[in-house]
Amino acid sequence: MKNKPEQKRLRDVARMLKVSTATVSRALNNRYGIKRETRAKILKKIEALGYRPNLVAKGLRVRKTSTIGVVIPNIEYSFFPELIRGIEAVASRNNYQIILCHSNEDLEKERQEILALLSKRVDGLIVAPVQGRGGMKTYRDALSRETFPLVLVTRYFRAMAHQYVGCDDRHGGYLATKHLVDMGHVRIAHVTGKEDISPYHDRLAGYRDALRKHKLAIETDLVRQTPATFDGGYRTMRELLHLKRPPSAVFAANDLMAVGALRAAEADGLKVPNDVAVVGFDDIFWAPLVKPALTTVCQPKREIGHKAAEMLLRDIARRESERPGRFDPTRLFLEPTLSMRESSQSKPPEQGEK
Repeated sequence: MKNKPEQKRLRDVARMLKVSTATVSRALNNRYGIKRETRAKILKKIEALGYRPNLVAKGLRVRKTSTIGVVIPNIEYSFFPELIRGIEAVASRNNYQIILCHSNEDLEKERQEILALLSKRVDGLIVAPVQGRGGMKTYRDALSRETFPLVLVTRYFRAMAHQYVGCDDRHGGYLATKHLVDMGHVRIAHVTGKEDISPYHDRLAGYRDALRKHKLAIETDLVRQTPATFDGGYRTMRELLHLKRPPSAVFAANDLMAVGALRAAEADGLKVPNDVAVVGFDDIFWAPLVKPALTTVCQPKREIGHKAAEMLLRDIARRESERPGRFDPTRLFLEPTLSMRESSQSKPPEQGEK
């Protein structure tokens, strides 16, 4: 009896790496009994060979699995569950299921999750990518050979053609800053995450746009980069409040940092918004529940998920047609809105009052 093609390819990989076929199989199935370094080495070789094992439908000739892979960087941050619900609603309506993976903002983990999803023969991928140095290489290496159906969400690569759905973060940054200017603030700080992550880059650009338009100085000392966490927002707000001339308002690039800023002001004995105003970004579900209720830029989270799933399913259907035609990647930027609440609804103190 002749070897099946997949069995033969497994043996080829095993022979090249001088391991057993059982070890290769364990690596592909993410089973126990294999060292992490060995698994990474096997997956890297498989990727280099362009081999995509079909673990879902071995021996079947049907190539469609009616599954979508979804990879997000942080499952704990409550922005993403709403986005996933949007994806799942569209997938379910079209008889698709989703397989959810979590990269934990780690490039290598993200790469391995994508390879694992490809090995399961998902029909397409929706990814909120890890960015930073080397981030784009994952997609070029793993996907470009097969022009695989892929939609990126919330984060995009400027130098790579790809499908994308997200918020107009630059306009959102402008809205947040303009609101504080309209409230009478002139010394407005911005607390941001890594600038090589596209939403933070664009929100910072929107902050600068608003200050320029209203002829206010862009002071480098008032723009602070920090981990995009509660602790990052807390520490950075403490630094800002202890400047010789502290800001009267702060725009934080996500709601976790904004709540950290609220608690830092409270720790310094200041009242928000009477002593310092705070605005966040994302409008996650507990933003109106904190005290004071957080003014924040609202992303259409579930709609981003809806649109991304619809875009991906259209691309899958196009590729399945007999004459798919030319592919022109679409980038869709959805409009944010400002949710005005207690944390910014006060005029700034008079100069010298602090």
